[in-house]
Amino acid sequence: MSKAEGSRAMLGDGDSTNLSRTFKYLMATQFLSRGIPFIFNSWIVRHLTEDDYALYAVQFHLFVTCVLFLSREGFRRACMRADFSNAAPMQKNAAKLLKVAWLSVPLGILITCAASMLVFWWQSISYTNPYAQAILINGFACILELLAEPLYILSQNLLLLRLRLIVETAATLLRCTTTYVLIASQIDMEKGIVFALSQTAYGACLFFGYWGYFLLFRVLRCSDLFPFRVGNAVGSDKQLSDMCMLFTLQSFRKLILQEGEKMVLVWLDTPYNQAVYGLVDKLGSLVVRLMFLPFEESSYATFARKSPK
Repeated sequence: MSKAEGSRAMLGDGDSTNLSRTFKYLMATQFLSRGIPFIFNSWIVRHLTEDDYALYAVQFHLFVTCVLFLSREGFRRACMRADFSNAAPMQKNAAKLLKVAWLSVPLGILITCAASMLVFWWQSISYTNPYAQAILINGFACILELLAEPLYILSQNLLLLRLRLIVETAATLLRCTTTYVLIASQIDMEKGIVFALSQTAYGACLFFGYWGYFLLFRVLRCSDLFPFRVGNAVGSDKQLSDMCMLFTLQSFRKLILQEGEKMVLVWLDTPYNQAVYGLVDKLGSLVVRLMFLPFEESSYATFARKSPK
């Protein structure tokens, strides 16, 4: 992976991208990011109680999914439709895109705070409660991921598929390893805190992975990565910003359709039934996610810019 790869992708690969190549990388990414937890879950399910597994597989997963999905899904979908003009310099196109993508960070921080306060109110818990501390740590993990989100969006537009493969695989492996070490060592720590720390390790790996690549390989100047600096003449794309807001509003409905059953389980059902559902959901839907999610993402990445704005 080199600076030249990013430049070639930016300058013309968008229209000539081979669907099979994109699918290959996304398939590999999904295979590793799903396969590693599949092996790990086969071990962890034997070392947790029903209540602990309900936290791991349903409750914390639902919290993180809701925060991240509402914060970034609209930006991811809209920014893939960004018009990267070949006539304009790569730095200008990237700065114009990042000026919109960075808006996902303050939005995500607001959603994280709102979701945390909602959980505190709904559970009637204080900050000293281990569950509350785990929620706060998970919130911090979400913010770490969101701080890497602008560079994730940029890498997707540059078609740096190998970067995503490496970073997400390393993050998944680190999360599973952290959980394994903390549980296997049998330290005196609440399981909820263990799961939250492993999620933080995942977010930190994403953060350092994307930022490390763009800063160390000098793909873009720092002034392009932070386009809000005084004196930056690049204007924001109002049409793209409006599209981000539209997709973000639509993501609320999509989230309910996607995670509605988990919301009902957490609200009304017992931890035992939540644990059973979490086990079936994580293990039973593996093949479907491996096959159809890469195809959906590769199709969107290939044809998004050709659709009418």
